Amino acid sequence: MTTPQTPDPYGQNPQPGGTSGASGSPGYPAPAGGYPAPGAGGYPAPGSAGYPPAGTPGQGYPAGGAGYPAPGAAPSGWSTPPGTYPGPATGVPRTTGQRPGSLTTAAVLAFVIGGLLILGMLLVLSVSSIVGGAYWIFAVLGLIIAAGLIYGGIQLLPGKDSRIIVIAAALIVVIQIINMITYFVATQLIVVVMAVLIIVFCLQASGKDWVKSKGGKTF
Repeated sequence: MTTPQTPDPYGQNPQPGGTSGASGSPGYPAPAGGYPAPGAGGYPAPGSAGYPPAGTPGQGYPAGGAGYPAPGAAPSGWSTPPGTYPGPATGVPRTTGQRPGSLTTAAVLAFVIGGLLILGMLLVLSVSSIVGGAYWIFAVLGLIIAAGLIYGGIQLLPGKDSRIIVIAAALIVVIQIINMITYFVATQLIVVVMAVLIIVFCLQASGKDWVKSKGGKTF
């Protein structure tokens, strides 16, 4: 005698044959009335008002990455890309601290010319004491200028002052030109060329900037 099974109102007990309810699915019957169609029962269908179409970015996010800088572009608010800096606004030039080679050359030329002038003026003094005349005046003036040229070279090397050596070199040029007019000697022309080089080297922009960066004085 077969015992009748109590029907399960929730469809959890499978019916003989492995099926349950009218849906034919094992264990769980379809809800009464079936599933609602898209857009029915108060649920909007995809793409209708309230939901953006599939594949579109969500609200609050700019499409296509708008609002974000392109790769490699400067962030918003930067006037120049990071890593670049504007030049100094204080008037003090940028410098590596190394003295330009032109100033070193100018100081060496000053020492050479000054030493030669001192020797030459001492010779003139000795001759004028024997011969007489006013040559000793030019000799003393030459000694003063030669000493000033050497002193200017000493002041130039640490960047303290470049004006002294320029003034002394200019005076040497004038005196040597006057001497060449009265009595030309080839060595006088060499001294003039060396003195002119001293002036040119000291008045170059790189040399003047370096002296200023050291707190020195220049033209």
